[in-house]
Amino acid sequence: MIIGAALRFTGLGLKPPWTDELTTMIFSLGNTYQAIPLNQIISPELLLQTLQPNPDAGVGEVIGLLLKEDVHPPLYFALAHLWQQLFPTDKYLSVSVARSLPAIFGFLSIPATYWLGRVAFKSRLVAHFSAAMMTVSPYAIFLAQEARHYTLAIIFVILSLGCLAIAIKCLWQSHTIPLIYILLWLFSNSFGFATHYFFCLTLIAEAITLLVVLVQIWRKKRRFIQVKNIWLLSALGMGTFASGLVWLPSFITNKSTVASTDWIQSDLGTIWTWFNPPFQALAAWITMLSLLPVEVKHLPIVIASGAIMLLFFVRVLPSLWQGFIAGRSEFIIINVFASFVVISIALFFLITYLFGVDLTRGARYNFVYFPGIIVILGASLAACWQQEKIAGSREKGVGSWEQGVGSRELGAGRERECREVTFGVWRDGEMGRWREFLSRGKKTVIIIFLMALFSSMTVCFNGGYQKYYRPDLLVPIIQEKSSVPVLIATTHTNLVHKGEMLGIAWQLHQQPLSQVVNFLILNQDSGAGKNLQDSLQELSLPLDLWLINFHAETNLEQCVLEGDNLPHVDGYDYQLYHCRT
Repeated sequence: MIIGAALRFTGLGLKPPWTDELTTMIFSLGNTYQAIPLNQIISPELLLQTLQPNPDAGVGEVIGLLLKEDVHPPLYFALAHLWQQLFPTDKYLSVSVARSLPAIFGFLSIPATYWLGRVAFKSRLVAHFSAAMMTVSPYAIFLAQEARHYTLAIIFVILSLGCLAIAIKCLWQSHTIPLIYILLWLFSNSFGFATHYFFCLTLIAEAITLLVVLVQIWRKKRRFIQVKNIWLLSALGMGTFASGLVWLPSFITNKSTVASTDWIQSDLGTIWTWFNPPFQALAAWITMLSLLPVEVKHLPIVIASGAIMLLFFVRVLPSLWQGFIAGRSEFIIINVFASFVVISIALFFLITYLFGVDLTRGARYNFVYFPGIIVILGASLAACWQQEKIAGSREKGVGSWEQGVGSRELGAGRERECREVTFGVWRDGEMGRWREFLSRGKKTVIIIFLMALFSSMTVCFNGGYQKYYRPDLLVPIIQEKSSVPVLIATTHTNLVHKGEMLGIAWQLHQQPLSQVVNFLILNQDSGAGKNLQDSLQELSLPLDLWLINFHAETNLEQCVLEGDNLPHVDGYDYQLYHCRT
């Protein structure tokens, strides 16, 4: 947990906020993008006013504003509003403060993952390895350092999966599911819905997994589940459905008016739309375990990082697969989590190919099943760690569905033996004991942990999972190319485009320019090109006009396009015009 806290809080404020983070910050303050005017020249300070605390806004106002103008449920935004009240300021909301709450939730996911491994597998070894991988997963660090709601959603996924595992073990053993876990399950499902609508994918995958297990119970034991369990699961299902139904009117209303999710809409008529999703999904899965600096500018570092990651996976994947196979006989509940993950991924691809909504484009959406992958990895690592013992157990035929779901436990004696081996190395220094400690399985576990640790540090220091928008790269280019007053113009169709300009204004606040900078956000649907020309008439020349993500026809008679090739900047497609008398 110390390592996890250090990774999640390192460099929180060093990376510029991107549009989704800025939107979260604005709504959690009780402010709105509607305060930013269109079709008129505005200063950076006017844009930044949306990041100033609103003394008149309370939790009720935050929730009401969000339900009216955004497509996300309000739980995280309300919590963020309360959190930000602990850090009063007369200026703008600190990015570090905004990101610290998700970092805390990311930190809490470590003991939560330990709990999940413990209740599901009845093994402290699996619980420790699961928590360790949640600690150093670069994907987990990426989500924890975003001023967004995904780490809170992950906690509810963990709680829901834990209750699923407990319920399945009770059903298999013909025991009544404890009421406390039904209530915890309903709590996690309801608040998961109130955190992110994609949590419903977690619930659908859980429901299908539960149905598969019920079919297996019938096939193997020829009996139905207890009537009391039927009533409990029915009440859980109805309560969960009602908790999701609450948000349906707001979602339908705002989905038709807010186009912030247009970027995941795909055109199924192009060939790349069919080939991209598997590779996008694979890239996200890889980063759950390994991500060296592949997004830096220096090509030799990128090539070396890619080669090391390739060698790493060639080395560890066979061992992980063997550990998974061994774990299936030692920990039967691993089949449940594997089914959950496979079903979740299938849902992603079904939505992508059937409805044209490419969920694989957003790596962050994998929070839906990420904890399931972590506990599978934890069980596989535990099997690798106890490689010789599990091999002996398999020879004796340990583990079957009839012997009970979920926890062919390593046993207290085995764990005690493992601890004695581990600490005995340092106590007596025997070379033979050292070789036993560093068996092939243990080497694999150590290599995986170290790779994930270094990969997490890559995310912390911006060598991987960089922000989608990079105003920190754009502003120095403006400083270098412009020695006269600057006008930054863009076209607007939804709040994302205001967020793009707000990101530049935020960076200008961090890196002030010597020349005057103004902004012009033009409504794309009402003659943006003509409005741009009219606005230029109001300004004195000379002037440098920067068209950024500008999607309209222009006729700039007094302006000359910059002839030099300008560097590429993520998130900003830009052109420079020099306007002179």
